[in-house]
Amino acid sequence: MPLNESAIDPAAALEASAVGGGESVREPRWSEDDADVIVSETSEFERADDNDIVYLADGETVQVTDEYFDIAGSVLVGGRHKPGVEPGTIDIRTSGPRSAAYRGAIRADSGGEWHLEGVRIDGPSWRPEMADGYRLLEQADVIDWPGYEPISRDGTTLSERDDMRSEVFSRGLNARVDGTVRNIEARGFTHAALSFGSRNHTPDVTVSRSMLHNCAVPGYGYGINLYNGTVTSELNYYDATRHAITGFGHPDCGYTCRGDLFGPNAMLTPIDMHNLDENGGEDGDLTAGKFLNTYECTFLARERFATPGWYSRSGCPAIGIRGHPAPGAPGYDTRDCQFVHFEEGDALDQRNVSFPTGWRRSGNEFGGLENWSEGKGAPVNWTGTSPAPSVDRTSGVEKRRASAQAGARCLGAVEAAMRAD
Repeated sequence: MPLNESAIDPAAALEASAVGGGESVREPRWSEDDADVIVSETSEFERADDNDIVYLADGETVQVTDEYFDIAGSVLVGGRHKPGVEPGTIDIRTSGPRSAAYRGAIRADSGGEWHLEGVRIDGPSWRPEMADGYRLLEQADVIDWPGYEPISRDGTTLSERDDMRSEVFSRGLNARVDGTVRNIEARGFTHAALSFGSRNHTPDVTVSRSMLHNCAVPGYGYGINLYNGTVTSELNYYDATRHAITGFGHPDCGYTCRGDLFGPNAMLTPIDMHNLDENGGEDGDLTAGKFLNTYECTFLARERFATPGWYSRSGCPAIGIRGHPAPGAPGYDTRDCQFVHFEEGDALDQRNVSFPTGWRRSGNEFGGLENWSEGKGAPVNWTGTSPAPSVDRTSGVEKRRASAQAGARCLGAVEAAMRAD
């Protein structure tokens, strides 16, 4: 059970589910047999040419320090689909302005379509010694996740805090051209596991059947950061991020989530779309992207964790939109989703404009398992899973500590279930 005792533990539900990938992906698009080059150490990437299929050897770890991997026009694959096998891992141990991870340890800036499948990507903030679960700090139910990078607000100026964030800043994949991500696990990045687009680049990217988790620092921390362009997110598992997915707000910025499961550990709203005013645009420009669609998704966090000096423990909406759609844009659509939140107003949050401005909603269910029906939400099996209480009557540090100790291996259990035969 996660620290938020009102949430649902997803471990059992994910077992044998297509959500999050792993061994449930029985037919990878590429395998070891298709590879032009098989890599077991960093230097061997030099043997690969453009358009090659590169296979990262099972159980091997390659490290990124000063140089980044350019996968534009290429295919990089691993064996995350194999039963009982640890996939090849790209281990990124550096961060900050002088590191390859500052702009992205893996990049596709220009060139042909790229594909990434079946690998694990560990960021510099990932702490493997904590990978068996989340800990509850003494006297307060605050964030202490395996991928959380704390920054103190006490006695520091805004400029000093920006400098501290810069020194730990890291991205996993940063792509400006079209591509696909399938069946990967990425964790431990302070900015984003995956980042797409720029002011002048509008890629079209699909991310499917992956686990993106433990990416958090005060001010940043995303599974997917969409600067511009479009993303389709399908059958992914997100957890322990500041936002699971965030959009910058450009008029060409939009994303669709279909069949995704958003886990019980939240820092802020899992689904987020900024407006341009707060991102350096013209004063008063409340344009917040062209679309944000959530279809058949499930959200398991109704409370957010306390972040010392930053955020207090409080209610956590599932979807937050900070403005209105771009003129003539399709707008926002939330359909056939399931929420642990009691009411629509607890789950859906639209700021700076009247709710619902350009936001369609239909077929959604609220209140947790006891109010959910089959055929809606993410395609996972909730049979045998304890429901969230219809009324949260628990309170106090001792209750929360007991809840945390009873099931402190939430994410570890998820990963173990997905590796099981």
